[in-house]
Amino acid sequence: MATIRVLSAEGEETTWLRAAASEQATALKDWIDSAADDGGAFATPVPAQALCALAAFAEQCATAAASGGDAARDAAASAWAAEKERSPAELAQLLHGAHFLEMPNARLAIAREFCARLAATGSPDELAAMLEAACDLSDEERQAALTESIFEPEGPNDVAQPPAAPQPPALQRTVSSELVNEDAIEEALSEADVPTLRKLKGVSRSWRARARRVLCRRLFAAKGRPMPTCRADVTDIEIAPFLKADGP
Repeated sequence: MATIRVLSAEGEETTWLRAAASEQATALKDWIDSAADDGGAFATPVPAQALCALAAFAEQCATAAASGGDAARDAAASAWAAEKERSPAELAQLLHGAHFLEMPNARLAIAREFCARLAATGSPDELAAMLEAACDLSDEERQAALTESIFEPEGPNDVAQPPAAPQPPALQRTVSSELVNEDAIEEALSEADVPTLRKLKGVSRSWRARARRVLCRRLFAAKGRPMPTCRADVTDIEIAPFLKADGP
């Protein structure tokens, strides 16, 4: 079967079935359509381990779709995402790779698995440990973040503060180091439930900002209004569906 070559961030070559790549990865389809079969390789900033996993995803979903249509493809995507106990850092790598390669089916399946891990984690401290994120919120700020309105707009103090003292070198392949694309992170968080997003507000300034943006987008995009930038921009909200689904 015809194949293409895809290069990882380390320069390692992975082989993808051409048909599966074209069907499941828009970035690769566009490259295939424009490369005129010149034998070149598609370079990516994605680690080799993630590329291999995404190549397997593309082949598995393409095979399922060919035999059973979209429903079979979606079932295959969900099964692939849950078939092994991937670490949060591995899921973060896969999110980055699926976003770069424009793989919507993979993005959705990985985002749901990632958010399920977040939801299964108890306190904000446990979430911070899972995400390997240093908390730069004071005790007062954290308490305020955890008790604020669900739909508090992003504020000027959401910007992460520089560390007060020299920090040790970052660990390799931490979750935070793998979550390199803000668009990919927020796209994944769109699959999280409200209680999980509220807990994320207590992890750090950057996670508080992400949770605020996702929650506000969820409400105001549904009403066809622009995202608020401050409380004064919020004139009214329809909160009953959220109360019914997620409690007080």
